[in-house]
Amino acid sequence: MRRAKSGDGPVQIARMYKLTKGSAVKARTQAINQLKAVFVTADPDLREELSRLNNPELFRICARLADDSRNDEGGEEAVLQATRITLCLLAQRIGQLTEQIQELERRSRSAAWQTGSDTRCSAANPAASASPRRARNSCPQPGMPSPTLRRA
Repeated sequence: MRRAKSGDGPVQIARMYKLTKGSAVKARTQAINQLKAVFVTADPDLREELSRLNNPELFRICARLADDSRNDEGGEEAVLQATRITLCLLAQRIGQLTEQIQELERRSRSAAWQTGSDTRCSAANPAASASPRRARNSCPQPGMPSPTLRRA
């Protein structure tokens, strides 16, 4: 008779980190797409100013665009201010999500190192975690060539 998974141990840790990292990557991609959509419709002068930047530079500059002063004027000036604030908030979100992704990658590596196993392999391949021999044969080891599949 089979037992349900207990939900503890290195495989569960890897699953949780993978789940959280996946959602952070998805949210960061969405924020990048939103920033680019706002950028395309931005004031031509602002667009020209930022168009020569690569993505990391664009996100860094946009994260500092917000102006703390209150601008209650109407018209184009208010639209430009709202654009700058929107770009700033989206760029800050991208930065925060990037930091979270890096932290989760660091924690995943640390968890794998502490257990002395490649938890990414065992989480991705349940058969490998059931048998040390299968794990050895199906999970790439550092410095070793990847196993090849044989046809029967």
